Amino acid sequence: MANGQVHVNLPSIGAQSCINRPVSIATRRGRDMLVLQPTGNLAEGIVIMPIFDVDDGGWFTIRACNITGSPVDALDGAWGYAVYR
Repeated sequence: MANGQVHVNLPSIGAQSCINRPVSIATRRGRDMLVLQPTGNLAEGIVIMPIFDVDDGGWFTIRACNITGSPVDALDGAWGYAVYR
């Protein structure tokens, strides 16, 4: 297991829509499982989902969805993570 902190900067997300965003975690390998804890200033209405990936590389892809009826600025911040093999 690896754990730590990573800076994530999400852009504004349109109403009732999702974006995919790469998150750099150097120790990542294909098929690793990610537990991600967003920053405390994450805007209300934003839901975060890690996406399982079988390919090796230093990036996880996360999906951030805005479940509200208006655009939301998701803000940036330090997020905690744990990676399991």
